[in-house]
Amino acid sequence: KVDFGMRHEQQKISGTISNLTSADTDNNPLTVYNNGTSMPDGSNTYLSRTDSANSFTIGGNYKLARDTSVFVRANRGHTFISFDDLRGAGTQANANDSKLLPTPKVSQYEIGFKTASQLYTAYINAFHTEFDGIAFSQVLSNGQELRSISGSKGNGIEFEVAVRPIENLQLQLTGDYQKSEYRDNPATAGKTVQRQPKLQFRFTPTYKIPLGDDNSVKLYGTFTKIGFYVSKVWEFLSDDPREANTEGGIFPAIFGTVMMTLIMAMIVTPFGVLAAVYLREYAKQNALTRIIRIAVNNLAGVP
Repeated sequence: KVDFGMRHEQQKISGTISNLTSADTDNNPLTVYNNGTSMPDGSNTYLSRTDSANSFTIGGNYKLARDTSVFVRANRGHTFISFDDLRGAGTQANANDSKLLPTPKVSQYEIGFKTASQLYTAYINAFHTEFDGIAFSQVLSNGQELRSISGSKGNGIEFEVAVRPIENLQLQLTGDYQKSEYRDNPATAGKTVQRQPKLQFRFTPTYKIPLGDDNSVKLYGTFTKIGFYVSKVWEFLSDDPREANTEGGIFPAIFGTVMMTLIMAMIVTPFGVLAAVYLREYAKQNALTRIIRIAVNNLAGVP
């Protein structure tokens, strides 16, 4: 069996953007916090852009047996630019420049195997994905805006397996492994794509309790593991901050808190022990002692 589909899309996006200027909102140079505040200057810039693109998908499925088959598929799609991309272009010339602001394209190729029976089901799929023409902009602290075009590519395996060893019980394992890296941009080419888990899987046992009259209750639980983010959490806890605390970790803050707690405990513990012995053995039972005991009890109840 072979199937094929194709789609043609067109998008027109336009908007009126307020032009900005920098000014001192209260004309007082001593109030540094609002010197050079960005604000509209009363003028506007009209920007628009029209894009069109074609998408297609083609695939084939071949049956090896009544309940087993292999398949292949190729897809080519796209995403159009957003209003934020148009606004970031700044001028109509930049908005029309397809090299500065391209239409991103997505390509995916996959081959897989699937089977199903009363005792088990399985789906395994290997894929290759490419992203082209992704525009990226970054505003530096001095106001300079850096623009670049990049892409990425990745290979991976996706799987779904379920077994039903006894009636009403199903054990399901799903997940995927993917390794992706940036390309087309010398500054990032070859580096691992961020926020993309390399390995993740979920194990879900399910048991159905029949209640009669086609009614039932399902009991299930799920164990999930996302390997990439576990390492990122450790990096966040163990690394030093970077880039003015916008990247890196919080280890110095954790270390400072622990050390402050230990040092203060070493200093105040002897005084606390002496105070407890004095109140218990030597202090007279009067109003001042009762007030001190109430204060100690209240402090002991505070986390």
